[in-house]
Amino acid sequence: MPILRRPEPRERVIAVAKQICGEQYRLAAEGKRLIPAATVLLRLKQAGHAGTRKAGQERAIMLGADKVGSVRRGRTGLSVELTVDDAADIDALLAGLKAVLLESCDASEDTRPPA
Repeated sequence: MPILRRPEPRERVIAVAKQICGEQYRLAAEGKRLIPAATVLLRLKQAGHAGTRKAGQERAIMLGADKVGSVRRGRTGLSVELTVDDAADIDALLAGLKAVLLESCDASEDTRPPA
């Protein structure tokens, strides 16, 4: 069943869409760069799927105030999803990615049974 047919995910997507709309209006009024379309789509997608994942399994990758990706624990390691804008600061992006990967590795060691 498509996500938007179920009431809970639909409400989450609408709430995030309204939040993004407010952010876009504020950025436009301040003459700043708008949120990239890829980031908007990622945030909407994550809102629709928010209740389907266990808490703590996913960590956000941030570039400034924008969420540009996530890191999830998979069966055989970490899965990384990134959406990179053409104008992104690659050094800052890589620094954020490194921090999240290290946090994710540390967290997985804490939950791993002793050898």
